[in-house]
Amino acid sequence: MLRVLSEVARCAACTRIVFTYVHRGVIDHSQAFSGGDRILRNVRELGEPWTFGVLPEQLDELVGRAGLTLCEDMGADDYRVRYLPAW
Repeated sequence: MLRVLSEVARCAACTRIVFTYVHRGVIDHSQAFSGGDRILRNVRELGEPWTFGVLPEQLDELVGRAGLTLCEDMGADDYRVRYLPAW
């Protein structure tokens, strides 16, 4: 993930990226999320298991290491309303 974000940081000034991430607690089972086990199973069955998660409180530092600035972090329900209105 850091490599991809670093590549985006090298793009034209004012470039923005919208991305989703999985909470690390879903991956390591340190926190329970409604539907978390189902989502993990679904992506594993597709042959693309999640192996990397982010703690929301560490997101700003992560994107900063890539040379980016975090503008906003929102939960799944909020991003669906904004970016996937037909959801």
